[in-house]
Amino acid sequence: MSLERKDVAYTGAFHGGRLVQDAAEVRQITIDFELIGTKASSEGESRALIEKVIKEFA
Repeated sequence: MSLERKDVAYTGAFHGGRLVQDAAEVRQITIDFELIGTKASSEGESRALIEKVIKEFA
């Protein structure tokens, strides 16, 4: 997320989170999310997997 002249990130956790303002840490968070995105299944694949698991437990 960009605010006027500064990039920021928010990291969530079970009991809250924090706003990250350090430029180097924001860059690393951006890289981490991009890497996660490249490994993630597509929406259709995810939906099919969830439906399969639901059927196995029903």
